[in-house]
Amino acid sequence: MSTQDTKKLTIEETMKQIELEAKSKVIEGYKTGDIQLPKLSADGNTLNPIKNAENQIDLLKKIMSEGAKKFEATTGRSMTYSEMRQMYG
Repeated sequence: MSTQDTKKLTIEETMKQIELEAKSKVIEGYKTGDIQLPKLSADGNTLNPIKNAENQIDLLKKIMSEGAKKFEATTGRSMTYSEMRQMYG
């Protein structure tokens, strides 16, 4: 295995670790109620607005930002768009 292959494996492992940490934080947000999914109205035809949607967006941005900072600290470079898409969907 070449040094380049080893480095790539390390980046993939780092990405997987960050992805798992982000998922864990989102799940914790669901459990605490900080992150909510929209709910159907009583008639089942529309979605009720999410309370504190801006706070939820800020929390999700923070989770992703922390992951990007950890990636940069570990790899010494910024995440590419495709790496970001791979981790966060």
